[in-house]
Amino acid sequence: MSPLYNPSITPSKLLEKAVLDSHTRVNLFKDFTHNNRKDFISEVTPNKAGSYLTKLPLGSPKVEVLASISTGSSLVWVQCKACEKCFGKEEPIYKPTRSSTYKEVSFHTSFCRALRHHEIGAQGVCDYSYLYVDGTHTSGVLSRDNFHMKSTADEELTIPMVFGCSNLIIGRYARGVQGMIGLGSGELSLIFQLKNYIQNIFSYCLPPSTAKTSGKLVPGQEAKISGNEVVSTALRLDDESTLYFVQLDGVTVENKERNTLPSPIDIVIDSGTTMTFLHSSIYDDLVKHIKDVIGINPVDSPLEEFSTCATNNNPLILTFLILHFISEVVQTSV
Repeated sequence: MSPLYNPSITPSKLLEKAVLDSHTRVNLFKDFTHNNRKDFISEVTPNKAGSYLTKLPLGSPKVEVLASISTGSSLVWVQCKACEKCFGKEEPIYKPTRSSTYKEVSFHTSFCRALRHHEIGAQGVCDYSYLYVDGTHTSGVLSRDNFHMKSTADEELTIPMVFGCSNLIIGRYARGVQGMIGLGSGELSLIFQLKNYIQNIFSYCLPPSTAKTSGKLVPGQEAKISGNEVVSTALRLDDESTLYFVQLDGVTVENKERNTLPSPIDIVIDSGTTMTFLHSSIYDDLVKHIKDVIGINPVDSPLEEFSTCATNNNPLILTFLILHFISEVVQTSV
């Protein structure tokens, strides 16, 4: 018999106590499963250079840094120091010495080890260098500060986030841009660091630069894409990388006969890359199919980057392609 047994308590009182205790436990679970779950939203604006920008509220007091979003990388970083090769020598908006919540991250942490290129810096901090596939790179000190996220309920949540405080940035970026928000599946990405709030769910809608409306980035349960003529397809993960993939099943040119692939193939989705690139095993057959459908006469390309060009009396030739992904289709043009 339990040492806590009290024979004076009647069965009805025991039942009442059980109900009250159960309600208490349910409320605790609600706190964990509902209140801890947050749905965020950020406005995304396209620029003429083909990248997508959003504001990143950071620090105490809060400042808003204009940053590019990238599903092809997993590091969040901002410019922290004026330097010769940082975006046209612009003065950084975020200055760590002015933030009361700024801290440098130790070399001896899992965050530091998540970076491919890292070394121990002064006072044992984590110095990093991050290289992108196009040859651009950034380096600095891995740091931590408060990020201020706006929820779909118009509330603001302050979350400590690890990010790169960059003092060297080499590459081409739009004027005014002072950071990058990595949305990949790596440990340092915005999505991974928000996982306890968003259950690893997010969606984004990226309009063309000619659109009159902005896009959106929605981490959390409200990550639903809907509307007239709006389609979506699921992103797939790969165990060997932090990239996202979609499965391409076929291509239709100018609403003609569908060119179905022998088997679906994985294609990397990278919001930071403007052009679409296909493997030669797909590209060569697709070019032949386009030539047959629209009847063009290819000419030598004036630029090395383009392998197939044509002349026409019209100032611009737009060929509409329908990309058939597993579960959905997306229309584009070339």
